[in-house]
Amino acid sequence: MKNHLSLLVPLVIILLAGSPSARSAPPAEPLTLGEALQLALANRPAFEAARSRVDSARYLRVGLFAPPPLRLSLQATSSPPSFGSDDAIVFSQAVDLFGRRQANRTLGEAQVLLAEAQLRSVFAEVQADVVDRYADAVAAKGLAASARDQLALAERLLQATRQRADGGIIAPVQVKRVGIEVERARQTLALRQSAQLAAFRRLAVALGVPETRVEVGDFPSLPIGPVDALTLGRQRADLLAFAAQAVLAEASVGVRRLELRPDFELSARPSGLRAMLSLPLSD
Repeated sequence: MKNHLSLLVPLVIILLAGSPSARSAPPAEPLTLGEALQLALANRPAFEAARSRVDSARYLRVGLFAPPPLRLSLQATSSPPSFGSDDAIVFSQAVDLFGRRQANRTLGEAQVLLAEAQLRSVFAEVQADVVDRYADAVAAKGLAASARDQLALAERLLQATRQRADGGIIAPVQVKRVGIEVERARQTLALRQSAQLAAFRRLAVALGVPETRVEVGDFPSLPIGPVDALTLGRQRADLLAFAAQAVLAEASVGVRRLELRPDFELSARPSGLRAMLSLPLSD
């Protein structure tokens, strides 16, 4: 029994410390919907990871379009020199005859498009989550305020009913009826306050901030108008992702097809210039 009490006392202390009555932090300033979205984007690892993938794809695009380097080959042999193999120093340069650089650049562009579409998709998910949580918090706060007003009105009505009953104007049973309404309004307020606390906690989790920093104002009016199909195709993250995947697949096929083309190389040696054409024999 003592062991159970020793475990129960710290648990009660933790619960009391986390309860609204135990917090003494000053009330936070109301967050606008835009500020809430900025906090969520700053504290979401998924959004930061998606943005890093976009940066990585852009750097990779630059590397894929880089020209082939000029190579210097040095050789030494103890074998007797033979024709064409006695050059100790060779400068060689690969020549792109079939557009491999452009194909690689197209592949890099497709990878960037896909990464940007994925970033837009993550942004849309975060935005939808924040808007939903923010709207729930605003609604819960409004319902709690309405329940608080109803309780105050019911208490004033109870006081007036008691005065009229004490004066013999109405029957005393009316006081009991109004008292029941007061108790119902009090329970409704407790329910609305609990719902508000839960909504604020869900919003705090969505924003990645402590609950003490969460406070909302009025929900802003969002302009909603008709969107044509062309604009929708440029803004929908899923449609952009499908288009980017199609471009990426086509670019991958083009790069793979060019790998079967010959390689052409020019080299400068002490014995003279040489051109070499290499043909792939298998894929």
